[in-house]
Amino acid sequence: SGSRAHLDRTRAGVATRAGSADAAPSDVATLLRHADIAMYHAKQHHLGHDHYRPELDRRTPARLSLLADLRSALDHGEIALHIPPKLDLVTNTISGGEVLARWNHPVRGAVSPADFIAVAEQSGLIRVLTDHVLVGTIRAIAELDRHGHHLAPLIGGKARGDERARARRAFHHHHAQGQAADDAVTPGE
Repeated sequence: SGSRAHLDRTRAGVATRAGSADAAPSDVATLLRHADIAMYHAKQHHLGHDHYRPELDRRTPARLSLLADLRSALDHGEIALHIPPKLDLVTNTISGGEVLARWNHPVRGAVSPADFIAVAEQSGLIRVLTDHVLVGTIRAIAELDRHGHHLAPLIGGKARGDERARARRAFHHHHAQGQAADDAVTPGE
């Protein structure tokens, strides 16, 4: 339940909830940090209000551990790329594919892309992950070219200009054939 008070044109909200006292922070500093995290999440997602949940906190031990493991996985090439082919049923040829990044952690097992991509975005590792995916994709396309399957990469619509430029450089570096890189690496739909 909650109540509101008006103090000289300033609104303040007080919220209480039933539940175990063990679930609540034991000190004021943690309580305020949790409130701050919930407030920023509510603002970021244009919500009128929100409540603290551990998954919102980027600084939990579990999240920091996942971040450290992700850094290591990127440093050691442990993020695998899978490219299931798209088959053109009319010509019976491979017409493309979608690159899927997968991480099979030695202890955690399969880590959801939603989890490790979110950590990468929030920590600044997203550029390293993006570069890994771009270079791996271009290498795979170059290998397919050598076997007579001429495919060109299409960088999705979310790709920024610098990502498209890095993809063009990787495309040229690995000598992938097919369309000219300027035509192949374009904003997708």
